[in-house]
Amino acid sequence: MIGIIFLLLNINVEWQTDWVGGSGVAGPVSDWGNKFWQSDSVTYNIQGQVSPRASGTPNYTNWTKRTIDTDANIAYNAIWPADFDNDGDMDLAGWKSVSGQLVFYRNNSNTFTQATTMTGPVGSYWSFMYGADLDNDTKTDVVVCGGETGKGVYWYKNNGGFSFTKNTITTDSCCFFVEGADIDKDGYIDLGITRAFVGGVEIWHNNKNGTFSLWQTLSGLDSWRIKLGDLNGDSYPDVVIGDGYTILSSEISYKIFFNDGTGHFNVAATVANGASTTTNDGLWIRDVNNDGKNDIITALIDNSSGPTSVAIYWFENDGTGVNYTQHTVYPGGNIFYGDGGFAEDIDMDGKADVPTGWTHLSWFRQNNSDSWTEYVIDQPTDLYTHWIVPFKTEWGQCFESAKINLLVSWRGASTGSFVWYENNIVSGFVASASLQSSILRSSECDTTTWLQFGWKTCCPFDNAISFQFRSGKDYSSITSALWSTPVVVTAATSIDSVDLSSYVQNGSGDSLFQYKVGFVGASDAGILDSVWVTYHCGIAGVAENKTIGKEGLSIYANKILYSLPKDTEVRLALYDVSGRLAKLLDEGKKSQGDYTANIPKLSNGIYLVVLKAGEKIFSKKITVIK
Repeated sequence: MIGIIFLLLNINVEWQTDWVGGSGVAGPVSDWGNKFWQSDSVTYNIQGQVSPRASGTPNYTNWTKRTIDTDANIAYNAIWPADFDNDGDMDLAGWKSVSGQLVFYRNNSNTFTQATTMTGPVGSYWSFMYGADLDNDTKTDVVVCGGETGKGVYWYKNNGGFSFTKNTITTDSCCFFVEGADIDKDGYIDLGITRAFVGGVEIWHNNKNGTFSLWQTLSGLDSWRIKLGDLNGDSYPDVVIGDGYTILSSEISYKIFFNDGTGHFNVAATVANGASTTTNDGLWIRDVNNDGKNDIITALIDNSSGPTSVAIYWFENDGTGVNYTQHTVYPGGNIFYGDGGFAEDIDMDGKADVPTGWTHLSWFRQNNSDSWTEYVIDQPTDLYTHWIVPFKTEWGQCFESAKINLLVSWRGASTGSFVWYENNIVSGFVASASLQSSILRSSECDTTTWLQFGWKTCCPFDNAISFQFRSGKDYSSITSALWSTPVVVTAATSIDSVDLSSYVQNGSGDSLFQYKVGFVGASDAGILDSVWVTYHCGIAGVAENKTIGKEGLSIYANKILYSLPKDTEVRLALYDVSGRLAKLLDEGKKSQGDYTANIPKLSNGIYLVVLKAGEKIFSKKITVIK
């Protein structure tokens, strides 16, 4: 007798949360990454969103200033936006280094009130702060650099409800800049820090248990800044550092370290621009010209006779991460620029622009790769801006801004302030736009069962966003296949998914999948934040059994219900769409019978409830919208 093996295979997930890598990648690809195939009238140059392109006549100087806090304890300090309480809008963390306070501000319909204050390092005027979910509990944590006098690196664990616990990464010497990325692709955010004055650039590994260990010291350079990003196209984050705080007598240079795929780095290139007696004060990684290759943007200052601007440069990457062509964004002049800044599509025309500041807060609009126009946003008397951070506001039922606002810290002779500037440049958007993904190949599958396609969108007012899908066995069959009937999203925030069995040739062995998104409406911009697809990956000779015996799994209100026909080992868990464990609900030996478990508090999103009973597995989807 020939036996049949019954096994519920693991649920695989591929997702896309960024499209700034650009168009032209037809595929098949094993993951979407941050690229796509083709588009019409969308702007994908804002990280983390696709939306219709701006229309009408922009007013490039139309900004509204909104003060968050004014305090003598604010001294050129960093401020960071994140949804710290998981209620769907952007809150803020601001570091007041004079008094050693890390202050969290709750968003109340885009006004901000202090929610809680934590003890932080005291005395440093300059150093940076970074926010990310460091322990994979779905809540954003914060890392603070202690600076030249505060010393050390500290991370503040978010416990929920604006409660935080301070943890020490290191108290050794000073730290000026910190940035995070999943350097070894183990699913956890690692950290890169700079130690200006004493020298050294360090990589700290996330040990997945709330602690970090020193992984590698990259350089003894006196570096202000470190930036992490993929420069050679292998999808692993590389490192760029610049000659730092001290004045140099020779040309300034930037060292690029390639990630070898294990989280270790080797010097790959040195890029020099010929400027002397200068300091590197701004350093950013961004695809500036939409060619799918990350570039480097730098700002230089001259400290030899008091701080003055030298220039802002864009180094165009040829794709190797080694060879660059130098372009000038700002040639230098009477206005001192260089502190803070980033590259983002400020006017939503599909090209990355460069905000920057010090004596003035301004932005440089990209006309084309060798032509930039300066627009001054603000110039307070006797105040200087240091950190500038991109900021998108969200509140209520999807009144999310598609436009990039600016978060800024100002400092004067006796006091400082945290301020945000609302972007009012764009007055309208095109009436229709679309984007077509690359073709996705399910990895390591003999057969593929496509399960669900999901999304997070925002459709304000009279806008609509639609999704279509298709599958195929090979490139020829999928590109000739008809698209599904559109699934239309029309109102407010939508976090949802559809059963693909109704739309693609489910179970037919199609190994390729593709989606298309369309936007309709002109009064405001619909926004696509993220998409994902789930599938079962079949191996030859192994079949899937979805229902076995009397066992089952169901969801009712805030309860999870399941039945066991016999005594067995049980593991009940919640997973997010990336496949990461969100919450272990139950585990251990269970007797025959019926059981319930409470659904815990979760942030917005799609989750899978997975029950493993002996060798059998069952799953259900939960959609959380607050």
